[in-house]
Amino acid sequence: ATSAEVPGALMVSLNWRVSNHVVLKFFPSTLIFYGFLEVVALTAVVAAVFPVVGRGLGRTAFGGMAWGEVGTLGAFLVALLLWAHYWLHDHSFHSGKAILNTPWERVARTWGLTATLFISLALLPASKKSL
Repeated sequence: ATSAEVPGALMVSLNWRVSNHVVLKFFPSTLIFYGFLEVVALTAVVAAVFPVVGRGLGRTAFGGMAWGEVGTLGAFLVALLLWAHYWLHDHSFHSGKAILNTPWERVARTWGLTATLFISLALLPASKKSL
């Protein structure tokens, strides 16, 4: 079996052995996506539980944006940068075969996977009304 990342990668997949027959795999892209969602959700819960935090996040920061919007945008930009770094630099496409792993293919695959990230996030507002 080959690793999903190149040697010396900053972000690597984690394997958590639960038993002799069960190993949980945590891929960096999955942790980035759900980590971003968790930060947004926990911030919303804290703002709902503590009204002073909610009022602070609702205050206008600049450009007509609230501090909560600025924070969400900042968290998204961090997630996007980590996402792009992982797919452009750290991930090993084609099991690391250099002849198949060209820079243009890495860029094309990264664009495609970034589109998947945007589509996944775009489904969230639709799912809010589906219950």
